[in-house]
Amino acid sequence: MKALVIDNASPEHARLRRLLDDAGRNGVADGAAGILELLACRRPGELVLVQTQPQAAARSHLCAFTHGGCQQVPVGEVRYFLAEHKYVWVRSAHERLLIRDSLVSLAQEFADRFVRIHRNALVAPRYLTGLAAAGGGRCRVRLAGIEERLPVSRRHAAALRRLVKAGQGIR
Repeated sequence: MKALVIDNASPEHARLRRLLDDAGRNGVADGAAGILELLACRRPGELVLVQTQPQAAARSHLCAFTHGGCQQVPVGEVRYFLAEHKYVWVRSAHERLLIRDSLVSLAQEFADRFVRIHRNALVAPRYLTGLAAAGGGRCRVRLAGIEERLPVSRRHAAALRRLVKAGQGIR
């Protein structure tokens, strides 16, 4: 984010003031260099503008690396992300592929489409079919279309049980 202070003695002051006024006096103007937001006026006639970057939309496909090169994986088909070392496995109903994204960045980007079940795993609630007992008070998630059962940490178990009970996953 970049701040820009324009004094009323500047020739740009009148042009930017008109631009903001034309935008409906709502404090937002679409400039050539990006989005400009009016923050505050410290002195009468002074403009304080901040250049912000528009929010990037979440990707619809991920690039997984295979022997043949890069393969596109639709995010809507991903059952889970599983971190191992510095790589992340992406699991769909048909395949398991490696990507170079970090689990933290995936959790942030797809916060509305995946839930954390363990420090190294995110699952898609839409494919969640239930929980299976794993002994010792532990449980594992069952996901539609795959046989694997991923372990759930004790920290995330209660929230995941509520999610299953509320019927957020498929039945």
